[in-house]
Amino acid sequence: MSRVRGLGDAPRGGRRCSFEGSAKRRSQGRGPFEFGDAGRLRRCACDCGVVRRGAFPAARYSRPRYLKRRETMTSSMRNLCAGVLTLVISAAAYADCSCKAAAKADGWCKDCKVGFFSGVKVKSEQLHKALQGEAVKADKMSCSGCKEALAKSTACCGKNFAGEKAYGSPVAAKIARGKVVNAKEVKCGGCKDALKSNGWCKGCKEGAVAGRFFAAKVLYTAAKEAYGVLVKANKASAKCGDCAVAMVTDGDCSGCKVSFKDGKLVKKS
Repeated sequence: MSRVRGLGDAPRGGRRCSFEGSAKRRSQGRGPFEFGDAGRLRRCACDCGVVRRGAFPAARYSRPRYLKRRETMTSSMRNLCAGVLTLVISAAAYADCSCKAAAKADGWCKDCKVGFFSGVKVKSEQLHKALQGEAVKADKMSCSGCKEALAKSTACCGKNFAGEKAYGSPVAAKIARGKVVNAKEVKCGGCKDALKSNGWCKGCKEGAVAGRFFAAKVLYTAAKEAYGVLVKANKASAKCGDCAVAMVTDGDCSGCKVSFKDGKLVKKS
């Protein structure tokens, strides 16, 4: 390497370097000296032998375009690989998800942190627990009223019975009193429409709410109203879990100082 000359010093042959470089190099956005780390020597691109110590002004001599394209391609490939990796991880997590089983059993999916009740996706675990029923047996009950309520699917002693379960939530019990059916096995066109819209089939004289059929019009009406309260409570759970529970249990929210009855606000102190 030749000695370090200052800008504009004449090389051995007496020819003076213009330092501006050729027009072709300027059109490519390249300066007359090769790029390197700051403080290192740089040889002039015109092979005049002139070298310069130190970095060139970044504003005037930018990085070559081919280096910019290479960096852009590298960044794009890096982002693509990260996206593919995210999809692979998400797919693996979904494979272990228990949402399908939870939806059939009105359970809770720990992976997705979401629960189900009568086809409704419940976002709050607190609300989901309030909707769950407890299996009971008549021979273990001491209250004769509770035994009768269990047989008729009514309420007694603050408990709401449906089937062979006792619910703390009247909303859950009213919906659970319907008969669960497989939508694929339903052949009646009116019943199929009723399943989609929570409506009433005039031909079969049955109503459908949340995927359950009700033969009695009174039970159907009560279940439809309860379903509306459930949807409303599910939305309210995003702001206050206690209020959502109070809406489905006819209870109070001590934090908000409100009380509910049939899903409606009855007292505010």
